[in-house]
Amino acid sequence: MQAAIFRGDLPPGSRIVQTELAKQMEVSQATVREAIQELANEGFVIQHANRQTLVRTFIAEDLKKTFDLRAELEAMAAKLVSESTPSEAGLAPLCEIVDQM
Repeated sequence: MQAAIFRGDLPPGSRIVQTELAKQMEVSQATVREAIQELANEGFVIQHANRQTLVRTFIAEDLKKTFDLRAELEAMAAKLVSESTPSEAGLAPLCEIVDQM
């Protein structure tokens, strides 16, 4: 379902109906319910007290904060890596990831 949100198949503000989504995806309602709970935990959907679930609408400030946090984390990770001296074997998986990107 996360991919459907990213693709825009479930646009911001749209209502998620478990029964309909389970039929579309050909899975059980329990599977959809678990996925919705995970998406709620990750902040992609909002579950209201009336049991209605909506795809979260992000505002520019939300996105800016997210990108700022990511930039800080990446800078910290780069600093930590630069302070260590990993072996060639330790760097090989990272080099593969960079090549794939």
